[in-house]
Amino acid sequence: MANDKEFFRFSNETDNLAFKPDDLLECRRIVDDVIDEFPGTIVYPKAFNREVTCDGPLFELDPQTGYAIDCAGRHNGTHKTILSTLKQSKNKCCMPNIDCAECRLLATVLPSRLMPKDRDAQSAQTVRDWLNICQYWSWFYLNEPYQQIA
Repeated sequence: MANDKEFFRFSNETDNLAFKPDDLLECRRIVDDVIDEFPGTIVYPKAFNREVTCDGPLFELDPQTGYAIDCAGRHNGTHKTILSTLKQSKNKCCMPNIDCAECRLLATVLPSRLMPKDRDAQSAQTVRDWLNICQYWSWFYLNEPYQQIA
């Protein structure tokens, strides 16, 4: 059926929900503003917000497959997903229908940041940013207290 604008929603290359670079920057600005407005309520490091709203892939991609090579959700021999059937997934990752070049899923991006990257050791501030992301991970997944490292 054609898109009836009431129930069916079909996407195409020009009309879809994917964020464009300007959309990502607007999201960054809005989220940063909310963090500033509610500092005791919003637990979300600005460093992570900057990363996930940057233009381009968040992962290093294998040039032959296009798969992320530094993603914690990737089935690369170290990580695996066990399905409800108790069989191991044969998909590339826990989110098989996601293009690694466009992935911004918290479930894969946040754990992937636990392993530091070279850019995380460029300055005292980049180390603090990385540590704040790790603190956020421990708050999010382990219910540990979150304390922003200034």
